[in-house]
Amino acid sequence: LWPTSEGRGVPRVVSRTSGQVMCWCLERADAAPFIVETICGGAATLQIASVADAEKLVARLYLVSDLLFNSCSQKQGAWSFRTEFEKRLPELLEFCGAVARSMDATISSRLMERSKHVVYAWTVLSIFSRNYLRGLEVCLSKPVTSWRGLQLPGWLQPKVAEWSHQHFSQLEKLCRSLGLRGDSSSAN
Repeated sequence: LWPTSEGRGVPRVVSRTSGQVMCWCLERADAAPFIVETICGGAATLQIASVADAEKLVARLYLVSDLLFNSCSQKQGAWSFRTEFEKRLPELLEFCGAVARSMDATISSRLMERSKHVVYAWTVLSIFSRNYLRGLEVCLSKPVTSWRGLQLPGWLQPKVAEWSHQHFSQLEKLCRSLGLRGDSSSAN
């Protein structure tokens, strides 16, 4: 995961240690939105069919964790990684969970264990609020389904009625604060 240019202006990925990649990213903190997009958005393009493929996804999670841990460093602009990842982590963890649920039991349990360990580390380090981290755990553990047609418990029905009358931008903001994917493209 070491972006380089081959003279064509197209990023290429070559093998490096995670520490080198993390340092490379931090040195280019002014490009945090692009780097985060490459890490998180690129994960969805991975074809996961084997243990080695799943390890590539885990390596991305570890890189995200390293960058989040070091986002509080004195490196100018490093904090921007935290705000950018906060926007994209629900989507990334939904993808990890979906991949894990589609794999055989051995690969699935390994991927889920490592993914949950990363989220747990963020909890211990207090990188995000507890509510946000709970939302990430849900994104990882539960498949995304439509609420329509579900038998909702009585205590939830008034909340759903309230949410159905809110503007989608307010719902997106609420979802982001709770660590849930809240873009209108995933809404049902």
